[in-house]
Amino acid sequence: MDVRSLILAILFFGGLFGLYVFLFIKNKHTPKPEGCENLTPDCSGCKDYSCPNHPHEES
Repeated sequence: MDVRSLILAILFFGGLFGLYVFLFIKNKHTPKPEGCENLTPDCSGCKDYSCPNHPHEES
């Protein structure tokens, strides 16, 4: 493999990483849409113990 291919590969993956970081930061600063601020369901529990909203999880 020649040096030019290595440099192009490093630049390509560096650009992808930079794009990922930029989009991640922009997503963190995006406000939640109206009506989606509190999405916890109004349930008192069921027999699904793997549900994160099951009452045994609120200890």
